[in-house]
Amino acid sequence: MKRRAAIAAAIAQSPAAARTRNPALGTEIAAVLANEAMHDPGRRVTLDMIEAAPAYADRAALIRNFVRQDPDRAALVVRDLIRADMPAGADH
Repeated sequence: MKRRAAIAAAIAQSPAAARTRNPALGTEIAAVLANEAMHDPGRRVTLDMIEAAPAYADRAALIRNFVRQDPDRAALVVRDLIRADMPAGADH
């Protein structure tokens, strides 16, 4: 019982849960964080920030910062996206 309650509490505190309870507030907060990250290249960019960016240009700027900050992780993300689009059983 305690474990189930702890899991429920963790889910309730997650950013995704906050967006589902109040989507407008979650989107607004994500947009502010993304805006700060765009104007401060030193601020760590997360995939959640990229997904929550309000406009295409904002996403592009965040992706550029993400690639500059962590090129190895960006390469892994692209590889995983390519693999997800490949048909099952394809080797290359």
